Amino acid sequence: MKWAATLLVLLSLGLILGGCPTRTVYVNPEQPPPQQPPPPSSWNDRATFSSLHVLGHHFHTATVRNGSYGDGTQCSLYFKVSFFAPSTYYHRFQTKLMMSGGAWVRSPVFFNQGYGQREYRFSFDTTNQGCWARRYHRITFMTVHGCSGYGCYVRPIP
Repeated sequence: MKWAATLLVLLSLGLILGGCPTRTVYVNPEQPPPQQPPPPSSWNDRATFSSLHVLGHHFHTATVRNGSYGDGTQCSLYFKVSFFAPSTYYHRFQTKLMMSGGAWVRSPVFFNQGYGQREYRFSFDTTNQGCWARRYHRITFMTVHGCSGYGCYVRPIP
């Protein structure tokens, strides 16, 4: 009995002094990162989210691709945000997509008044910011703000 109590005390002290292992969970894409990043100006990424709900809308997928040298849009990013809308009531939303390397993009405010599977597409030009869209970036996090009703105000995403 004393042996078990002594062992328990020693294990407890070891955890207290050594620290407990921790696990950090990010709202990240479910697929693993590619082994080799694609060449510049030829990349895309897709992230899926399982628990991102705003005003009853389930935001479940975000995709991004960059432009190409051929059409002169190598500094542009093209986004698609997919969500499921539970009702036909009027809602406004804004998304902010965090990307690897500290890059981020905020969408314009968009509205939805339809039911079912929906998509919102927008683009962002990085020419005035050093054309960082040429480099490969993974979507790492998505924030969504929203409001409901005609004329409602979407709180800006910092």
